[in-house]
Amino acid sequence: MIERTAEDLEQLKKLKLLISGSFRGGTTYASHVLRELGWHMGHESIFPRASFMAHKLHKSRKYDGDASGSIYQYTSLILEAGIPVIQLVRHPVSVINSHLGHGVFLHDEKWSNAHWYCAHHITMTVLDPVDVVHLEAFEEEFPVAMARAGYVFTEEQYKKAFGAYRGKSTPTTKRTWYDIPERNRQLALQLGYDEHGYTGRYVATSG
Repeated sequence: MIERTAEDLEQLKKLKLLISGSFRGGTTYASHVLRELGWHMGHESIFPRASFMAHKLHKSRKYDGDASGSIYQYTSLILEAGIPVIQLVRHPVSVINSHLGHGVFLHDEKWSNAHWYCAHHITMTVLDPVDVVHLEAFEEEFPVAMARAGYVFTEEQYKKAFGAYRGKSTPTTKRTWYDIPERNRQLALQLGYDEHGYTGRYVATSG
């Protein structure tokens, strides 16, 4: 059970936006882009990994929003507060290889494959996001999603923000489309991915 007070809820209602995505799915990058655009955007700052933080909601007063892989753990609270959400997705093979490349769950690949991709995308059906952004097409899709959420920036502002962040490279691993569980492949197909990458054919089912 997430600990929160009536004051917490009122503060959450003031947030501009949340970015939801899987771990190793681009939420760090998204938070950096929004900071470059002038927002005080957190990364797992308001909605941390609950298993690590004893299910205590972080104070949100100083933030405009939060990008987190743990949004799915707080869905009822987010719905209650009515916070707009943009869903960030990434090809499952890239998510899994990034986890394994960082030494995460090397001894339990089935669990990591099935959980770390499927669980963090199920929020799309629960939170009814204003838009879905594919990490592989972030620079094209993110400005559109932001506009749908009611926030517009110039092309020059976005160009500067996109170019400002340089993340660390991930060690290469060799998992392929056919190494991941069938349910992951079926979900990925719905999101616009296939064995070759992002097809660009995703069509939102809401909004």
